[in-house]
Amino acid sequence: MLALVVEKLKKTKLTDCYTGAGDVNCDVCTERKYKAVKSCLVCLNSYCQDHLEEHESWFKGKRHNLTDATGPLQEMICQKHEKLFEVFCRTDQKCICVLCTMDEHKHHDTVSAAAQRTEKQ
Repeated sequence: MLALVVEKLKKTKLTDCYTGAGDVNCDVCTERKYKAVKSCLVCLNSYCQDHLEEHESWFKGKRHNLTDATGPLQEMICQKHEKLFEVFCRTDQKCICVLCTMDEHKHHDTVSAAAQRTEKQ
């Protein structure tokens, strides 16, 4: 077991672990922040490799949607409703949450964000 840990450490470059300019921090690390590799769109946290493994063991069998940690999660969350942007408003050309479709975007042309992304590609 110890030999496996040592071997893993030998293969890991320090520049791959710690955050630098433009990297996303792990939200769980308490001392020095490691670079996040994935973000959970259910927990709304970003995780380094070690904490990602813990997250996966805690929520094994649960439907947690993971995405590459490419930017701050706050940019993917509606400030008004604190919900994830899952809808694209074609009228206003911006991402919105499901609750926004029921009030200020009620009569707008909307599609799922995934459908809009697929259409643009």
